Amino acid sequence: MTTIANTTTSTPLATQPTSVIALAEFVKDFGTALRAAVDQQNPPVFHPEDTCPLRDAVMDGLLRAPFPAQREAVQALAALLFDHAEKAAVMNGEMGWAKPKSPSAPPQWHRRKATRVP
Repeated sequence: MTTIANTTTSTPLATQPTSVIALAEFVKDFGTALRAAVDQQNPPVFHPEDTCPLRDAVMDGLLRAPFPAQREAVQALAALLFDHAEKAAVMNGEMGWAKPKSPSAPPQWHRRKATRVP
């Protein structure tokens, strides 16, 4: 069985058994196939070219409109919650990315959708 090496240990890779692969090497060798398998098993629910005009209009009306990357992430979050009826979603990002601010738009869409008169 092949295992992934813990490269943070003090044991040099040269002295580790040959059946051990360093994580970086594993990703280099199998990363493309792993990505393809993940995409096949968990297809994306949002593509940036499929933005919803109503959701864009709501974001434009927010007191602090999100930056383009934030806008895209919020559109993806809304697609998962509203278009695919998921009960929850996870948004992650680097520090300073405005994660607490970004989810403020979906409740606005939900409120407008619920109060919209046909």
